[in-house]
Amino acid sequence: MIRSLFIQNYALIRQLNIDFVDGFTVITGETGAGKSILLGAIGLLAGNRADHGVLLNQEQKCVIEGHFNLDQTAFGLFFEENEIDFENPVIVRREISPGGKSRAFLNDTPVQLQILKDLGERILNIHSQHQTLLISGNRFQMQTLDAWCGNSDLLGNYSDVFKSYHDILKRIAVFEENIGRMAAEADYFGFLNSEFEQIKISTEEYTELENEQSLLQNAGQIGESIFGALQMLSESDDNIQSSLRRVENMLQGASVYLPALGELAERIRQTLIETSDIADSLNRLSSSAETNPVRLEQVNLRLDEYQRLMHKHKVQDVQQLLLVAEEINKKLETGLDLSLQLSTEQKLLAQVEVELHNLANQIEANRQNAIPVFCENILTLLAQLGMPDAAFEVVLAKSDQYRPDGINTIQFLFNANKGEKPQDLGVVVSGGEMSRVMLAIKSMTARRNLLPTIIFDEIDSGVSGEIAAKMGNILKKLSENHQVIAITHLPQIAARGDEHVQVVKTDAGDRMKTELLKLDSTQRVEAIARMISDEKITPSAIEMARELLFN
Repeated sequence: MIRSLFIQNYALIRQLNIDFVDGFTVITGETGAGKSILLGAIGLLAGNRADHGVLLNQEQKCVIEGHFNLDQTAFGLFFEENEIDFENPVIVRREISPGGKSRAFLNDTPVQLQILKDLGERILNIHSQHQTLLISGNRFQMQTLDAWCGNSDLLGNYSDVFKSYHDILKRIAVFEENIGRMAAEADYFGFLNSEFEQIKISTEEYTELENEQSLLQNAGQIGESIFGALQMLSESDDNIQSSLRRVENMLQGASVYLPALGELAERIRQTLIETSDIADSLNRLSSSAETNPVRLEQVNLRLDEYQRLMHKHKVQDVQQLLLVAEEINKKLETGLDLSLQLSTEQKLLAQVEVELHNLANQIEANRQNAIPVFCENILTLLAQLGMPDAAFEVVLAKSDQYRPDGINTIQFLFNANKGEKPQDLGVVVSGGEMSRVMLAIKSMTARRNLLPTIIFDEIDSGVSGEIAAKMGNILKKLSENHQVIAITHLPQIAARGDEHVQVVKTDAGDRMKTELLKLDSTQRVEAIARMISDEKITPSAIEMARELLFN
């Protein structure tokens, strides 16, 4: 529950500090006095976004601070999960700098705005006039029914699975898109890959083919050289080997007289051995240097295949061509891998969809089971609010697809007149009827949640007289289990408050300013009398105010 509120430099408020009590607090004041400003300030503590335009003095920062008494059993885990020390009172503070920068604090610990928003949803329910307009919206209606039938935990689980479900669908869509693109290219890349597999290129073969081509193309010249060399070495009448043998014999014969010549003769003999070996090698090579037009054509054709592929793929050498072949093969493997991944995701989707379906069915079953009692309670409250002949129905239908809140669509049907067929709530409801329907819904669903504080901004719009008094009674009853704060312009409701706060706008010289005044019993009589008599207080208005307050 909110215990105190401090506001500084916000809208028309220079500075104020107000305490709140348990039970039912009413806030009244002239139109334009600043009642909704107070609501806006509390909304900032609940995580609403800030606008630096709200600064009264544009050169000073705005500070809004609320003190809340919270049950550690209910909220301790929230603080633990967000690594914030739990202390009572829990202090929530917002600061807005002149430059527009907003900061949020929880027990003096800086926090992200989302944390305040999460906490605000657990401790405050702020009903604005705008929210009354939302009553005809399907989202609000579904949230109302779910609050009544206690679907909160199930919806939390469903939301997690629903997110997983859509994440998988997105991944599947990407896989299918990529596979579709790959399929369009598969024939082309398959043809290229088949071509590489047939030709079976390698850098080693290409080098050998180039060498063989050079040999075959120059076989005539090579043969002539080998033939000439063999003639000189061993085959002519006056060949080198014969001459060397004669030289060896001469030196060997003379070595008897000059031993040094023997060494030279030995060296000549070694030269003869080497020369003979060279001649043998030339004889062996002579066969490989034979002209072979058939083989040369085969080599040229094979090299042409390499050259054609290099030209086709715009590369300069076989190494680059091998890289192209590898890339083509990877593209084909990628297509297969994508198909496998798609299959895996589809299996996962089927599993998640079963879980999602089961949760959706549980949520729907809870809703369907709750509708009869929900409608009965609404009708009971509407009867108390002066609509005993009202008809109220909830139509829950099955959607053809999973939605963020389940698999249902919803429609509230209403008619205030006896015997008339209920129609869509947003079509048939007047302003006063809408306020009463909203109060019935709010007071009923409040029984099913643990929100400590409920704030109403002119829930009494469009009603007066006896109906206003009945509204006041319902708000008073609601305050037995919740802290209720209501901004009202009706004396019947103002009189039901345990505490009365009046919003006053005064002239501060250079500008107007808003102040909050807690009224004592005498001041309350005067304030309510003024509401009754439209500013001019009459004795009868005073008497009526006392009647409202003390009876």
